[in-house]
Amino acid sequence: MSGTNEKNEKSASKQKREARAKEVARDRRNRFLSRLIPGCILAVIVCLLVVWGGGKIYRSLSETKAIDDMSAGLDDNGYVTGVKASDFVTVPADIENVTIPLSEVEYTEESIDSDIQTELDNNKELSTTTEDLIEDGDEVSIDYVGTIDGEEFDGGSADDYDLTIGSGSFIDDFEEQLIGHGVGENVTVNVTFPDDYSKEDLQGKDAEFAVTVKGIYTQPEFNDEFVKEHLSDKADSAEGYRQYLKETNEKENAKNWITDYLEENTTVTSYPQKYVKTLKGIIKNEDKMNYDYMVQMYTSYGMDNPYADLEAYLAEMIQNDKDEEEAEAESAAAESTEAAESTEAAESTEEADSDEETEEEPKFSWKDYEKYLEKRAQERAKKDLAYQAVAEKAGITASADEYKQYLIDEEEDDEDTAKQAVESYGNGGAAREMLKKKVVSHIQDNATIK
Repeated sequence: MSGTNEKNEKSASKQKREARAKEVARDRRNRFLSRLIPGCILAVIVCLLVVWGGGKIYRSLSETKAIDDMSAGLDDNGYVTGVKASDFVTVPADIENVTIPLSEVEYTEESIDSDIQTELDNNKELSTTTEDLIEDGDEVSIDYVGTIDGEEFDGGSADDYDLTIGSGSFIDDFEEQLIGHGVGENVTVNVTFPDDYSKEDLQGKDAEFAVTVKGIYTQPEFNDEFVKEHLSDKADSAEGYRQYLKETNEKENAKNWITDYLEENTTVTSYPQKYVKTLKGIIKNEDKMNYDYMVQMYTSYGMDNPYADLEAYLAEMIQNDKDEEEAEAESAAAESTEAAESTEAAESTEEADSDEETEEEPKFSWKDYEKYLEKRAQERAKKDLAYQAVAEKAGITASADEYKQYLIDEEEDDEDTAKQAVESYGNGGAAREMLKKKVVSHIQDNATIK
């Protein structure tokens, strides 16, 4: 028995030692974990901060910096600094003797008549001859006071209001009720506001207007006397003015055609990256200035800015550009076959309807904006290099002073306005604008229209 008891005591003692060892091990493990877990958490936090901070550092280093100097990257002669344009772009082979289709630039008799009519409209006179009676199509000057149940209502009165009879500008048959009345007459006009009128408090209500006819506008006749009195700086006869309109507008149309032809048909082999980077900075500054100007305009008119901030404004610009690219791609695909065209049109309509239902505000991404800046900078660089390539071959240069004089002579700016324009561009930027105009004129001088 004693042997058995001794054996049991040793077993119990062993169990106690093992239990104690396990307890010690558990305590040691807990202490280790208590030190390890906070350390791990701290390490994770540090890693996140490093990633976040590194992202900010990377962004600060890679993000385009705005440049407010429009002459950055340009020499005073309008050329890109240190760049030979012909090394980067190839202009159309026929640019020095291009043929311009007459149909693209012709200024028609209908357009000439429309311009003349505009001049006559701008020089109309108000006749107060009491014998004159209002006819359909006449433009009249009136005062009116509107009442509903004998009470004047907001927005129902005006003085010296110009109204064209038959234009449908006023509700119901307001205009027709003035026909046959003469200058100086007081006319009572009765109308009923439509049920869907923009102001709910006036919808469906009968109103009475006390109208005073103050005069009927008359247009002068387009003849030699009219031209000599109003257009003597352009011609001295009616036929001479018609010829002036035709020549000047066809010349301007030709310039526009040449501009489009050169820019659209120039091909790029590579881009001067330093200049593209500079243009990105200039464009970024322009975007900021445009946004600030828009905010100022909304504020001046007492309207709410539709964009929460600059990023929201830029996000919509980026989205609009993507939408245009998609629309162009769909249009190109639709032109392949008539079947494809009808299919694409149907799908486009369905997608448009879906977009209207689920449209969300575009989200801003600075990476997307950087890509957008790159695209726009490359497009602008291509155009600048196209003009420079022609200029290099023809030996054309320009200056800021030439551009200032151009603004005074051709754009009819005064001295101060022209000076401010040149200052805003800077010498290089102003010279570049002049270089483009000189290149277009050079091409036009050697072009054939037929």
